[in-house]
Amino acid sequence: MSRQISISSKAIFTVALSLDLCAIVLLPHQVLSLTNKVERDFISSENFPASNFEIAQYVPPKNLGVPPETASGATRSGSCSRDEQSTSILLTALIPSLNKDDNWALTTAENPQMFVYVPQTSARMAEFALQDEDGKDVYRTTFTISGAAGIVSFSVPKNAVKLEKNQNYHWYFSIFCSDKNRRQSSTVDGWIRRVELNSLRPNLANELEGVGEKERSQLYAQNGVWYDALATLAELRRDDPNDTALAQEWKKLLESAGLKELGDFPIIPLN
Repeated sequence: MSRQISISSKAIFTVALSLDLCAIVLLPHQVLSLTNKVERDFISSENFPASNFEIAQYVPPKNLGVPPETASGATRSGSCSRDEQSTSILLTALIPSLNKDDNWALTTAENPQMFVYVPQTSARMAEFALQDEDGKDVYRTTFTISGAAGIVSFSVPKNAVKLEKNQNYHWYFSIFCSDKNRRQSSTVDGWIRRVELNSLRPNLANELEGVGEKERSQLYAQNGVWYDALATLAELRRDDPNDTALAQEWKKLLESAGLKELGDFPIIPLN
């Protein structure tokens, strides 16, 4: 603080001295120009460094632990056997993939959105299921898909069930490779836990109240709330799919979670 006061006094003295000298030889508009220059030089100095605009970067929460054992048959990615020749990236759950134990993340929402990359596929039917930690169904539904490559999102309807705080849930997304035999399917899965905002950092809830949607996504990501960071940014992209700055934000967020290869795919609606 003392350094700032000293520098401020010096700047004011410099302006005053400059004005005294210039009043003798300069016209009024020249004096004003010189004054503005001194002010600009002072403001742009190291005393007022420019704030760096940060693109959303996912930071895994500490002490999250390892998720319970994944049920047999589920995985992070997969495909129907008859589609393997036509796609290089398989069916993939959009969950952080920074180490071998990454299979889950946090949300603060009662009815959060989950995201999956669906490759170009011959399958036309899919299923979403949510289970509690004991493997009991909380919600299950089927729907049609277009077969086009892209990222889809889904959630539990608000009138069906709400996630309880500090509880772990296991979700599955499957595409049925055969219309006649649903056992011929490809499934990906992930874990999700709902938490209180201020349990992650004091006053985080207040910080989120005072910022725009893009900044909210950044705060969620920086504090390990993966599902909310992704959903917030996805909503902005749906509203303005041609915004190149948002597209870059989206790619950087996925890259920070180990999902770089999915950054260029569009977000597509479910049928």
